[in-house]
Amino acid sequence: MIKINVLQLERQELDISGTEGHAFLEIEDTELVQFKDNVSYQLHASLVNRGVLVAGSVKTAIHCVCGRCVKEFKQTVENASVCRYYEDVTEPELDITEDIREEMLISIPINYLCDENCQGLCPQCGVDLNKKKCKCHEKKTGSDAWTALDSLKL
Repeated sequence: MIKINVLQLERQELDISGTEGHAFLEIEDTELVQFKDNVSYQLHASLVNRGVLVAGSVKTAIHCVCGRCVKEFKQTVENASVCRYYEDVTEPELDITEDIREEMLISIPINYLCDENCQGLCPQCGVDLNKKKCKCHEKKTGSDAWTALDSLKL
C-alpha cells in the first residue's frame, strides 16, 4: 500500500519511493504476458491550495511474447509523468495505491513488440524474417487477380 502522511506534509514536502509486489496490479498472467517483477515508484508529494499534489514515476518489467515474431522478451514499462492532485484532503493519511495502479495500467502496451522494426514471421513459410529472408515472394510467378484486371480494356 502506498500511503502519504498528510500531517508530515504540513511541515515539509515528502519524497516517497519503494516497491510493491506485482500482485498489486491485479492483472492475471496470460500466455502472452506475465508480470513477475515488482513495481517500483519514485514520488514527490507536496501541499498545494489545501490539497495534495503527487508527481513522479512508476515502472516495472513485463515478460511477454512479441506480437509479430513470437519471440519471448522482457520489456520495461514506465510512466514517468505521474501527476495526481487530491482536493481538500481531511484525513491524516492519504492512500494513493489505486491511483498509482491506474497510472501503471495506462502505460502497459496493447501490442507487445520485441523491436519497433520487428519484421515478424513470413505468412507463407513461417520463417523469422528478422533472422533470415525467405523466398516465398520469389516463388510467386504468373499473374495475380490485379494484373488481370489491369489488362482489361474498357
